[in-house]
Amino acid sequence: MTTKTCPLTNKQFTIDPEDLAFYKKQGVPPPTLCPDERQRRRLMFRNERNLYPRKDSMTGETIISRWTDDTPFPVYDSKNWWSDKFDGLEYGQDFDFNRPFFEQFEKLRNRVPRIALYNFDSVNSEYTNHSGYNKNCYMCFNIGKLEDCYYVTNYSIDNKDCCDCYAIERSQLLYECFMCDNCYSSKHLVNCNGCRDSNFLFDCRNCQNCFMCWNLRSKKYCIHNEQKSKEEYETYMANLDLSSHQQFSQLAKEFKDNIKHKATHKAAFITKSENCTGDYITNSKNAHMSYYVIDCEDVKYCYDIYGAKDCYDSYEPAWKVERLYETHACNETQFMIGCDTCIRSAFLNYCDNCHNSKHLTGCISLKKNEYCILNKQYTRKEYEELLPRIKEHMIRTGE
Repeated sequence: MTTKTCPLTNKQFTIDPEDLAFYKKQGVPPPTLCPDERQRRRLMFRNERNLYPRKDSMTGETIISRWTDDTPFPVYDSKNWWSDKFDGLEYGQDFDFNRPFFEQFEKLRNRVPRIALYNFDSVNSEYTNHSGYNKNCYMCFNIGKLEDCYYVTNYSIDNKDCCDCYAIERSQLLYECFMCDNCYSSKHLVNCNGCRDSNFLFDCRNCQNCFMCWNLRSKKYCIHNEQKSKEEYETYMANLDLSSHQQFSQLAKEFKDNIKHKATHKAAFITKSENCTGDYITNSKNAHMSYYVIDCEDVKYCYDIYGAKDCYDSYEPAWKVERLYETHACNETQFMIGCDTCIRSAFLNYCDNCHNSKHLTGCISLKKNEYCILNKQYTRKEYEELLPRIKEHMIRTGE
């Protein structure tokens, strides 16, 4: 075990032997910042929920974008960015071994056009960001495979007809629900799984027709954790008016008080998982110091991660990702280091907004490209000879 002092916080943090083995496998030096500061740095790249009207730098038309008008780089609407009218290779520049890598990278980054929104393979879902494979969605962020949903956010996947929900999965007809999986036709569920036709439940599993309950398992017709007959339950519910904002608000306050004072709280929501530390971890193995993890194995210091293996220090990767280190929003990717919002790609180092590409280093806004450095095209042989020299240069400059 190695102990270091974070230069930003002056706090000590440890690097375990398995961490060193991962860094060696990735071909990178150990980190200098503590885990919290590394996550804070990754979040600097993320604007998930703020959308702005601005001009398309190609056409001058007003578009909706995650970027404001005062960015140093051009911004293109998605259809223009993906079109043949734009080729990122036109901005390629030679690598200068007399200057730091990131100084050259920043110069390139301020010249190359960026895509207005990260929203791919979706239909009638213009007002969504960090999203993919959606249909008829509005003001939804950090989502995938949703249909007819509104104001849903934070790694919500495979849902239909939901509104005002956070981190829900495989659910339908939910309203104001938080961290729920496989639920149906319910309101105000928190940390629930397999529940339906219920309202105001906390940490309940496989419950049906329950109201204002907590910590229940496989129950029906319960009110305030008391068993009722079907007739008693239906009579009670008939006297409520959940469509009334005033009554709904009062019930929400009561629900919050019940959670605080009456419910039993788990130390962590870790289910169907083995050898894991963190919180909200499902169907995973060897996930450590990670939060909101689904179907993952051998990950550490990761957040909002789905379907991943052998990853460290990554925020919001999803769908068959492997060997990611210090990445942000890299979906369907493998063997990535220091990349931001690169999709369906592999073997990328320090790239931003590159898609469907392989073997890139220091590239911005490339699509379907291979063997490029600072957006300049090389042969495979030239790339493989130049890349080790750049890595050595970055180590010498402390980058």
